Amino acid sequence: MSARNYPDAMSATTLAASQNARVYLSEPTCVPQQTLDLMRGSHINRVVLIGGPAALSDDVARLQPC
Repeated sequence: MSARNYPDAMSATTLAASQNARVYLSEPTCVPQQTLDLMRGSHINRVVLIGGPAALSDDVARLQPC
């Protein structure tokens, strides 16, 4: 989810908590390197994007660094 639209993040945290999952924020067009580093250190095997193409680009889905 984009770090620029915090209401989306607030809604997603409830779902993430119920699934024992983490929430990472992104820019709309790329993933900050610090976020990628945190994700890699967490041994993640699946990423679910919250938000449509207006919020997160295909580059975010590909985990393209900023």
